[in-house]
Amino acid sequence: MRCTKKHEEFMFNFIKKVCEDIGSRSPCSKEEAQCANFLQKQLNKYCDETLIDEFYCQPGAYRAMFHWPVILYIFAIPFYLFLPWVSLLLTIFALVILIGNEMYNMETIDIFFKKQKSTNVIGKIKPTKQTKNIIILSGHHDSNWEFPMGKQYGTKVSIFMTLPIIFNSIISIFSTIKIIKPLPELLNYIFIIILIAASLVMIPFFIKVISKTPVTGANDNLSALAVCLTAAQYFSDPKNKLSNSELWIVSFGCEEIGIRGSKRFISKYFETIKDAFNINFDLIGEKGCEPYIDRKEEMGLIKLSPEICDILENAGKKVGIPMKQISVMCFTDSMAFAMKKLRSASIVSFKPDGKMPSFYHTVNDKLENVDPHLLRKCLEVCFQAVNDIDSKFS
Repeated sequence: MRCTKKHEEFMFNFIKKVCEDIGSRSPCSKEEAQCANFLQKQLNKYCDETLIDEFYCQPGAYRAMFHWPVILYIFAIPFYLFLPWVSLLLTIFALVILIGNEMYNMETIDIFFKKQKSTNVIGKIKPTKQTKNIIILSGHHDSNWEFPMGKQYGTKVSIFMTLPIIFNSIISIFSTIKIIKPLPELLNYIFIIILIAASLVMIPFFIKVISKTPVTGANDNLSALAVCLTAAQYFSDPKNKLSNSELWIVSFGCEEIGIRGSKRFISKYFETIKDAFNINFDLIGEKGCEPYIDRKEEMGLIKLSPEICDILENAGKKVGIPMKQISVMCFTDSMAFAMKKLRSASIVSFKPDGKMPSFYHTVNDKLENVDPHLLRKCLEVCFQAVNDIDSKFS
């Protein structure tokens, strides 16, 4: 294998440095910016060119997308009895938020919140010959706030996440029926009782779904940056340089609040990268996990590039690290590429049964729970996949 113990130590020390000197890096925070600057300084050692792109987004919309649909649902219940058209409008707005912001990372309610600055970091390594292709290795440098309910319920939290969609949809349907043709009063009151009962389940959950406690994010997602930085070190060495592919190392800001950084990156560089190959890394380093290929995201709604998935799977076989292709309930920056029809897929590390890492979005996502050997596996697959792509153009 090309990956050595030195690579493990290099990756682990990078994560340690950021954890100890910077700490948590919530979106648009000064710590997120500090991490971007530190990463650029590290990339300067290996890349022919580095830059930081500033962009703006509205991070306040992230919390609102969890809370507003439940608030709108509660207000819609009494209006259903007396003004069903108001109930219909409220629940339609709730569904727009849930489908737009939460499921597809659109920016449907962002205009209601203050703009704040974030950054993307880009490093470029030129090939030894003519540039015929671009390969992008990416991750993100922000970290989230803790999800207390996720910590308590694990992957079962997805059940609670679907309740606002289900019950706002039900009110919308019944309100529409009531507007067209009045329903029996008894049926209306039975329906209201059911809706109130559902709210008693949703309210406690969505009050606690996200806290104000930022997490360190050693695994999510310093682990990815460690692999990307080590790849930059490796491919900058003259004996390892690619022949005809320009290698971009990219770290996105504000991934946690809805892939805002990668969306801005793609918008700015679309014409340059429209034929590029993107290998993204997310959640790749927690102890007790194994590497997988993320082929579908957001509960299967977003399909990533089959071509990249196959390249990664074949690369894993070549280096003796077989990886299965799976669907994940969450999203990565690959989603931004996929929604613009660009080639992208992510390497993730989940539990052997395919479930999410134990410390996902919790305060226990710390350095001591990162497995350097797992990072080494992902790095080895990365080396092979990058060389395989470059060989297509040589």
